[in-house]
Amino acid sequence: MTTGIFNLENVIQQYEESLFFVASLLKKDREEAEKLVVDTFLYMENELTRYPKKDASFDYWFVSNAVAYMFREGSFSFRNHPNLKDELINSTFKALGPFSQQTVILHYIFSIPIASISNLLNSSIEDIQNRVISFQLELIGELRSSEGMGSDCIQIEQLVRYSQEMLPEETATSARDHLEFCPSCRTKLASTTDVLQKVQLFFQPAPLETSILTPLLHKQQPPTKKKSILYQIIAAASIVAIFGITIWNMPKIEHWTELANNYLKYGEIYNVWPEGTYVTEVSNIAFEVTNVEVTPILMRVDFQVESERDFMYPNEHPLSEQIGKPLFDIRLYGGHDTFSIKTEDEIIPVRNITIFNKNFYGTEGSFFLDLTKIDGGIPDTFDLSFFTTRIGGHFGPWEVEVPINYKDGVKKVDTVALDKSVEVGEHIQISLFEWVKGPIGSSLRYNMDLTENLVARNVQLKYYLENELGEKVIPHPISFAHSFTYYFENGLVYDSQELEWYGFNQEFNEQLFLPYVLTDNKEEQVKPFDDSDRFYLNLKEVQYIEETDVAIPIPLSKLENEPIQYSYDGTHLEIVLVSKVEGGFSNIYDVNIFGKEDDHTRLRNFYWLFENESGITVFPYPDHFSGSNNPGAYGQFQITVFEDNVETVYIKASGANTTIQLEEPIKIPLY
Repeated sequence: MTTGIFNLENVIQQYEESLFFVASLLKKDREEAEKLVVDTFLYMENELTRYPKKDASFDYWFVSNAVAYMFREGSFSFRNHPNLKDELINSTFKALGPFSQQTVILHYIFSIPIASISNLLNSSIEDIQNRVISFQLELIGELRSSEGMGSDCIQIEQLVRYSQEMLPEETATSARDHLEFCPSCRTKLASTTDVLQKVQLFFQPAPLETSILTPLLHKQQPPTKKKSILYQIIAAASIVAIFGITIWNMPKIEHWTELANNYLKYGEIYNVWPEGTYVTEVSNIAFEVTNVEVTPILMRVDFQVESERDFMYPNEHPLSEQIGKPLFDIRLYGGHDTFSIKTEDEIIPVRNITIFNKNFYGTEGSFFLDLTKIDGGIPDTFDLSFFTTRIGGHFGPWEVEVPINYKDGVKKVDTVALDKSVEVGEHIQISLFEWVKGPIGSSLRYNMDLTENLVARNVQLKYYLENELGEKVIPHPISFAHSFTYYFENGLVYDSQELEWYGFNQEFNEQLFLPYVLTDNKEEQVKPFDDSDRFYLNLKEVQYIEETDVAIPIPLSKLENEPIQYSYDGTHLEIVLVSKVEGGFSNIYDVNIFGKEDDHTRLRNFYWLFENESGITVFPYPDHFSGSNNPGAYGQFQITVFEDNVETVYIKASGANTTIQLEEPIKIPLY
C-alpha cells in the first residue's frame, strides 16, 4: 500500500470501491450504502489529526478505523449483495460475530496481513488466525470428512493452514513430505485450495461506474472565458468603429472585423481564440483547450494542464516509453463520454480517441478524435464538449464546451486513388481504394473479401505503413499497436520487444493514422509525418478466428498407457498424460497437447472444451491455450473428474485463433 499521508483524494481513489463493497454488505439498498461511504470518509477526514505517524502504517490505520466506524453506524442489517452469487459464503459470513466479520473483511477485501490485523484490533495473532480459519472450515463442508484418508493423513485444518503458510516451519516441513507421497492428501489440498480461491473471489469489489465522493469533495467550477487585455482593447475599438457606421450594417462589419483580427493574430480565421478562453480549474488543477483543428476524418484538440500537485499515471499505452503515459482516463463514466458533439437537436458521442503527449509528463498534448463514424455527417456548427472525472489520479469533474465552425473552418485533405488488390494467404483479398492525407492525420480506405473455404471472423492483418527509411506511421487509435515479447516465424518463436501494428479489420473499411512516425533514432523516437515522403503498406501476417469441428474421444485408461493421436485439417495433435492423482472424491489428470502443422507458416490456438460422456463440462473449465515459447505446445490442462464411472473424456474445440505468417511480406506503394 502506497497511499500518501493526509492526501484524502488518493485515499478515496484507492479505497472507495472497497469501502462501498463493505457498505453494500451492511446496508439494505444502494442509497443507504452510498450515504454510509460518504459519512465514513467525512468521519475519517476529521480523524486524520489522530493518526499516530510514527507507530502505524497510514493505510492500515485508515482502513481499520474506517471499517470500525462502518460497523458502528451500519446497524448490522446485512443483506445479500447483488454481485455475490455464492449463498453458502454469504450466509456463513453473516453468521459470524462483528469482530470476526471485521477480521474477515480486513483479511480478504483489504489484504492486510494477519500480524497487522492483530495489532490493529488489539488481539493476538493466534486469535486472528483462528477466526479466519474457523470461517474457512465452515465453507469447506464435506471436505472435512476423513473418508478415504489414512490414519497418518493430514487433518483438514492443518491442510487449510498449510495452504496459507500458517503452520510452524517444522509442522509445514512434515506436511510437505507427506504430501509428496500421498495422492489422497494432494487431492484434498487441491479441492481445499479451490474453495479458498472462491472465497477470495467472493470478496472482490466490483468497479464503480462513477465516484460516489466526487460531488461531495469537488464542486464543479464552470468553464471561465478569460479575456486578455489585448482582446478587450480590440473589442472596444471594434465597438467604437461599428457605432460610427450605419446601424443596419453593424452585424456584417462585426463579423469581418473578428475574422480579420483572427487571421492577423493566429494565422487562421476560424476555430481560434485568445489564450485562457476555454479553461476550467478544479482541485487546484487547471485544464485548458488551447486549439482545435478539424478535417473530414480527424479532429485534433490541443490541451494544457497546469498544477502544482503531484500526478499519478494510472494508464499505459504501447507508446508510453516514447511519449510518456497519459494523465487522463478516457473511459465512459456515469453515462458521460470524454468528448461529444452537441447541437440543438442531438448529442453525438466521439469514442475512438488517442491521447498524444507533447511532453513526457502529459501536461501538454493533443486528443485525436475519429470523425469518420459520425452518422449523418459532421454538423456545420457545433459545441465540442469535454468531460473527465479524473486528471492525474485527482477527482474533478472538469468540463469545457468549445464552439466549432466546421463548415467554414474544416481543413482540406488530399485523396490519392489507389485501385490496388493483393492476395493475403490463400483465402483473403485486400483491395485498396484511396489514401486520404491531411494536416492532422491520414486514412487508408479498403475492402476485405474471404473465399468460401474460410469460415472466419475478426480477420485482421499485422502490417506497417512505412516510408522509404522504414519509419512507421503510428495508427489511430494507439491501442491498435501492440508490444509483444515474442514473435512467430517459420514454426519457431523468437524473443522480441518490437511494436506491432494490427488493423485492417474485416468488419471495417477504413484505417486511420496519426501525423507522426516512429523512428529508430533514440534522440527523436517520434517525429512529425512528412507529406513529401513516399509510403508503402507492408503486410506481414494475418490473424482470424476460424470455426473448427474438433472432437477427440480420450479413453482415460488408454491415455495412461500411450499418447492419443488426432489430425484436423492439416493440424496433427498428440495428447499426452503427464500425471494422474487418484483421490477419494476425484481423479486429477495433468494433460499436455502437442502438435505440428503441415503448413509451417500457420499456428492454431484452439479454444478447448472438455466434456464427459454425458456432455457435461468436466470441472474445472480450462482456459484456452494462449501461447508458449514452445511452438509444439497446443495446450496444458489439469482435468478433475469427480464421477468414478467416467471412462471417456471428450476434448473439443469449436474455434481457433489462427495466425498465418506470410512467406514474404507484401509491399504496396501508396502513390
